[in-house]
Formats: sequence, C-alpha cells, structure tokens
Amino acid sequence: MQLVDREGTFRGTLLRWQMKQTKNGFPQFVPDIAAEEWYNPETEEFEPWSQYGQELRGYLVLFGANKDGSPLETFHVQNLKDALGWDGLSFESLENGEWGKTKVLFRTCISDFNGKIQIQSIDHADAPPTTELKRMDIGAISAMTAKYADVLKANTSAPRPAAAPKKTRAKKASPPPAAAPAAPMAPPPPAPTNTAPGSVTTKEAAWTAVCDAPGDMTPEDRAALWAVERDKIGSDESKFTPTNWEMLTRVVVTAITITGNDIPY
Repeated sequence: MQLVDREGTFRGTLLRWQMKQTKNGFPQFVPDIAAEEWYNPETEEFEPWSQYGQELRGYLVLFGANKDGSPLETFHVQNLKDALGWDGLSFESLENGEWGKTKVLFRTCISDFNGKIQIQSIDHADAPPTTELKRMDIGAISAMTAKYADVLKANTSAPRPAAAPKKTRAKKASPPPAAAPAAPMAPPPPAPTNTAPGSVTTKEAAWTAVCDAPGDMTPEDRAALWAVERDKIGSDESKFTPTNWEMLTRVVVTAITITGNDIPY
C-alpha cells in the first residue's frame, strides 16, 4: 500500500485500528483507512481512487485535560460515534468493534509538526466534503420567517436613542513637548494561518487552521489545547456560532505560534 499523497477529502473503509495512549497519557484512536474515493473540488464530485492503492493512518486524540486535571472530550469522540456507530461507553467497544465494513469520510492536511500528510478528522460517509458555507434556498428562508413570525414580531422594539455626549471641562492648552527621535518601527506579528474573516466559521475550518498553524507543538498537544480553550467558550459545540469558532481558532493558533509545546497538560 502507498500512503495518501495530498491534502483533500476522501472516502474509504478502515483496514486496521487500535486504541493507544499519547505521551501525555491521553487516549487516542489510531485507524488505518484505505482511500477508495477522492473528492474533486473542481467537479464537486467523488472520483474512484482505489486503483492507486493508497491508505493513511490517523491519530485521533479523544480526550484532553482541564487545568485541574479532569478529562475534557475532543470533537473526535462525537465524530467517531457518527462515523462508526460507536456507543461511546467504553474504549473496549471502540477497540473491539467490527468497523472493517464501515465506509467513512476522512479529511487530510499537512502536519506542521513533521510536514507529512495526516488525517485531520473522520466523519460519516455522507458528511459534507467541504466546509464552505452555502446559502439556503430563499423559499426555505421564507418558510422559517413564516414559522417564527409571531416570535419575531414580539422581539420588535424601537431602537434606543443615542445618549447625549457628556460635558467635559475645557483644559488649558500646554505647549507641545520637543519631538523625540523616532524609534525604529517593529515589524508586525505574523498573521495566523487560515484565520481570515469568514474562513473559520465552522468546526472543521477551525481545526484545519489549528493543524496548519506554524509551530513545533505535536498533534496530540494541539488537540488537548483545543479542548481546553473550547470548553472556556462552551462544552456544547452544537450551539457554537461562527464567531465562537473564529474566536477559538484565534486563541489556539496564537498559543501554538507563541508557546510551541510549552503548555500545561
């Protein structure tokens, strides 16, 4: 078997899998997945890929830790439930499950840690192949408006008038100080990768930015840091708004860029 040689979205079945621990003692699921279909972004269709005999191994960290040492679930747990039908009740059931006939969707990215292609996440086979936001049909939007018309009307209120500016006492002008020699301007900090407004408004887009962020932090530590910062916003990811994902991305990418592996987990 050859290794998958590109970033992208694939479908395939699990060849082998096992439970392992990271160097920090966190549980992780390690699957080898055969690449059977590849999503072509130009045609927006999946194409046959089995003829190339490619596969790839994933290292999916299932739990990180809060600062007090208590376990903190990562998004891989829910994704594995959706993709495999895992009950989530024990690691034994994940280790011993019959997953060899289950087709999944998996996304790949380039690891900033070693520069190699890695599995970024897995999902159920019918999950959207891209993370781009798509507009709803105008008819569907109109139907929602009709359904919630009473609630929308109840929330209608006149805009609050602008507050008058506070009066301030005029200060006696003083002569300007002598101009100091101009200091050399410091270069601006590097912009985090993939954090342009609107590009990290979903969970998958946010995780892609974390994978691509420059720095020496291992994939396991990135997942643990993600979990900690995610929980500060809220543990229920289904309630996250695009602003929440953008905020989470900015915090985690900044921490990776500045601190590297020096995180308290």
